[in-house]
Amino acid sequence: LYRQPKDKVQFFECPNFFPLDGKWVLIYSPYKPFRYLIGSFDANTLAFTPEREGTLDYGTFYASNIFQGTDTQQNVLVGWVRGFKEGLGWNGCMSLPRELLIGSDGYLRQKPIKALDTIRNLAPSPLRVDAETTRVPPMFLLEFSGFIPQGGSIAVTLTPRTQGTAPVRLKFRN
Repeated sequence: LYRQPKDKVQFFECPNFFPLDGKWVLIYSPYKPFRYLIGSFDANTLAFTPEREGTLDYGTFYASNIFQGTDTQQNVLVGWVRGFKEGLGWNGCMSLPRELLIGSDGYLRQKPIKALDTIRNLAPSPLRVDAETTRVPPMFLLEFSGFIPQGGSIAVTLTPRTQGTAPVRLKFRN
């Protein structure tokens, strides 16, 4: 199907080869950041010819699998996330599912599957400061205390009372 000299790619571990958006994609775990090749596949000669290559994940994503999503056009990627602190009695977990697609520039792109929006909408009610009922001084500090996991998010919506601009400064501490 496809070969590379060992000095270029040491391992093609956990490969997945699948069609996507009119091309063929080979993804693999080379004991380094998670890589991919996009190209054409000749079924008569069983030869894959890469046209683009890149890194899909720079973190600890490894040993992936591809499956079809609920929409048969959707290719969903999950992988093992490794590298947790030793001594916990376990090491690793499965990643959140990601939809794969080929961007207009020909490179592989990923995004969270749409079904994860449902989970995001189950978040606790946001803390609100209403400028109509609460006097907000020109410079004030709003502190949030809690744990936000790596890769987590905070959504902040600021709506000015009047038109114009106002400086905003966000500060995060570990």
